[in-house]
Amino acid sequence: MICLHRIKSEGLISIWHDNEILAGDKWRDVISSDLTDSDILLYLVSADSLASRNCNRELSIAFKENIRIIPIILENCDWQNHQLSNFEVLPEKGKPITQWDPESKGWQNVINGIRIAIQKIQCQVKPSSGISEIETDAELVFQQANFLMILGQIDPAIKAHSQAIELNPRHAEAYRNRGTAYSNKGDFDNAINDFNTAIQHKPNDPAPYYSRGIVYGNKGDFDNAINDFSKAIELKPDFAEAYHNRGTAYLSKAEYDQATADYNRVIELKPDFAEAYHNRGIAYNKKGAYDLAIKDYNRVIELKPDFAEAYHNRGIAYSKKGAYDLAIKDYNTAIKLKPADAEAYRSRGTAYESRGEQDLAVRDYNTAKRLKPDDALEEAETKGFLRSMRLRFDEAISSEPYYRIFAAPMTLVSNTVRTQEPEIHNLLQNPPDVRKGAFGFTGIPEVLPIPEGISGFNFGEGEVILLNNGFLELRCPLSDSVFQWQISAYEMFWESEWLYPYVICEFPVTFLRLVKAIYTAANIDSRFLVQQEYHNLSGFLLVGRHPGNPNFGKFKNERRVYESPHPIVSKQAVNPDFKPDRVAYDFVTDVYTGFGLSTALMPALFDEEHKFAL
Repeated sequence: MICLHRIKSEGLISIWHDNEILAGDKWRDVISSDLTDSDILLYLVSADSLASRNCNRELSIAFKENIRIIPIILENCDWQNHQLSNFEVLPEKGKPITQWDPESKGWQNVINGIRIAIQKIQCQVKPSSGISEIETDAELVFQQANFLMILGQIDPAIKAHSQAIELNPRHAEAYRNRGTAYSNKGDFDNAINDFNTAIQHKPNDPAPYYSRGIVYGNKGDFDNAINDFSKAIELKPDFAEAYHNRGTAYLSKAEYDQATADYNRVIELKPDFAEAYHNRGIAYNKKGAYDLAIKDYNRVIELKPDFAEAYHNRGIAYSKKGAYDLAIKDYNTAIKLKPADAEAYRSRGTAYESRGEQDLAVRDYNTAKRLKPDDALEEAETKGFLRSMRLRFDEAISSEPYYRIFAAPMTLVSNTVRTQEPEIHNLLQNPPDVRKGAFGFTGIPEVLPIPEGISGFNFGEGEVILLNNGFLELRCPLSDSVFQWQISAYEMFWESEWLYPYVICEFPVTFLRLVKAIYTAANIDSRFLVQQEYHNLSGFLLVGRHPGNPNFGKFKNERRVYESPHPIVSKQAVNPDFKPDRVAYDFVTDVYTGFGLSTALMPALFDEEHKFAL
């Protein structure tokens, strides 16, 4: 009855069933009367109905009255040895409803078949109804195409939709569904063309805007995706799925507040929409609101206890808070639910590494490599090289407070960067977009050759290394001359070594802008790893807010001392078209949240160009 609702609301059918028999009616007479007035008998076939004397009696009446009989096979039973075997049955090929996964696919198959039967009857009874025979044929072919889509036969479905369009070039739904079929094949350009045509024929239908928005999102064109989802919402204000996908497009653009607002609306419309809580949790994670993220992941797990990604992402939130035991517990569950998830092993490896359990970390990294051998982050050569650079760094810093940030192409190839070229030297000596008078990395006065590439020193302390294979590293002690504010008698009330907020932002921003410039000059067009590390921070203090703010340092809840023995480590795999300041923002966020400070206190804000206002 529920599945037939749309056909009924379109005025194509009226429905009678024996629950409409009233008290006092002679039920046999009522059934016989209403049955003989019917055009179609939907016979629900099960072992019980085949054994029912009354059902078989009604079936006999339908035979005598030449009523169209449509058997609907509910379950495995002996219907093929019954007189019903003479009829075409639904679902297609007699596959019982109980064998469809989910069963709703089976019911939709049934409904499509009933629509075709209704259209055939209409053509026979109302030949002058205004619907041409060609249009009717087009509709029949269209329904056949929908069957094929349900069965996952994409190419035959495209062919059938094309036939429907040839018969009726104004069939908007055929264009829309063919567009969906093209999209499923990854043929996004043809999909968009079909959605465009569907919109021309039915400009007030939200469905093709929504479908086109999904394709734009798959293409990475998030602005057009957002425009289409917004149009779908304008036409259908309670379109929860459109809000959800628009939120995901905003999330992909790192516009986390807009994404969160859309997910909030989805949850208002559909309080049990688990994916909306999950994606809002991702947005909160990106904003550094880890407690809110954890709350959302808790709700996801309550709704879907087997949602592996929710455990994984909750683990990431716990890791960001330094709660590595809870994080590892969640990664364990994620891996149990999805044993082939390389990312979960990698995340757990990072948590083990943060706890100083190197052997367990290496084991997980190796498992991730085995599961995703094409992931260049885990290629043996790259991993081995990064480990050797790690050892060189560890030997250099001993127990000093130290800062390090590096970038490395996913696949390290010798002579990728011609380090002796003047253009590369000039970039190292004059990094692009450096703040005037900056305390951070402002370039190296003199470039020195080393066996694998070049190096130099900034402020006489920080070392910059660029190797021929594209590895770029900046390392610098957390000294009075660079990272720390110059302590004066007036400032002794801090009673601690403290990091200067400007420099916390300027080092990653300038470094990543330099990476972008060098990789562009060297034509490096592959993904790469960026990693930032703060070592031996125990006892250091970080003050929130912009140093020029009149309230700078005034309130105790806006400054924190780092009490953890673990380093702060931020790591991202980055696409070649990355925005340096966007990645840097995530790294700065990790530092502030590592100190337990709100990201609202960060001294750097984005301007219209999504750059730090340093």
